[in-house]
Amino acid sequence: LLGRGLGPLPARPAAAARLARALGQGPEPDLPVAAWLQALGQPREAVAGLWEPLCLAALTTPPEAASARVLARVLREALLAGSRASDLLIPRRPLGELLPAPAARRLQALGARLRTGLRVRGLRLARGQVVGVETAQGVLEAGAVVLAVPPWEAARLLRPHPELRTLARDLAALEPVPIATAYLAYGEGVALGAPLLGRLEGAFQWIFDLGHGEPPGSPRRGLLAAVLGGSPPTGWDGRALGELAAAELAPLVDGRRPLGIRVLRERRAAFACTPAAQALRPGPRGPVPGLWLAGDHCATGYPATLEGAVRSGLACARALLGAQREAQRSERTE
Repeated sequence: LLGRGLGPLPARPAAAARLARALGQGPEPDLPVAAWLQALGQPREAVAGLWEPLCLAALTTPPEAASARVLARVLREALLAGSRASDLLIPRRPLGELLPAPAARRLQALGARLRTGLRVRGLRLARGQVVGVETAQGVLEAGAVVLAVPPWEAARLLRPHPELRTLARDLAALEPVPIATAYLAYGEGVALGAPLLGRLEGAFQWIFDLGHGEPPGSPRRGLLAAVLGGSPPTGWDGRALGELAAAELAPLVDGRRPLGIRVLRERRAAFACTPAAQALRPGPRGPVPGLWLAGDHCATGYPATLEGAVRSGLACARALLGAQREAQRSERTE
């Protein structure tokens, strides 16, 4: 982590021990992270230099609002579950190539039929249960429908049906959080010396060197990505954010100006992981038969991360298969 004037964090064994004990469950009832750390007597420099950056990175929510119970779980499973649990994996290829594409090939090999680029217009209900989805090409009938879409898309599909409006209201109440990423191309001669750096000052908290480990001549050499999690400065457009990123990265690249800048802003990249949000997050089983839910917004105990999405998907698949097996046993008994 880079920052001016912090120096090494002072050793506070008693404070560290209090926090380690508290990671067992997290506070009950839930608290904002800042209040929790204050109650545990964490030194101000440790909060500023360690816990606040970890909170922003993991929960995309500032400590003043973030859920202490969720942060406690993340820290417990990352820091206290063995050395491999905290391995940091940085992809060198697009995530689409690493995750969705192999999953699609596996599904097709198992006989699944994939239909992409087909927008679902609504859910089809009959006799109080979900029996399919409505698309521009007609109704796709199904014995089970899994809504693995962002919460605002799920709310759109749920809202027209009276028996699903409470769930739609809860999902719509999850507050979206934006993330902005500035890509800055400096050319072959610029490298950070590490694949990832964190910053304790400024708007952009994390800097990725996308050319780290790439061979000479690779177009990724000298390409840096600066990530701003949370709301950007009010009224700033993409060009202004790009210039801000260039200014903040200047000390790391000997004052060089980037040859090109591109800013991508995802306005609803995650949801605010607050104590209040935890009560709104649904489990895998929907309120009516035939409806199932999956996604990083579901009740996993994790924030809006890939890890949370994977855990939700596994929990949903296991619950759905378990329900199908139970139904088959009931039919055989009858």
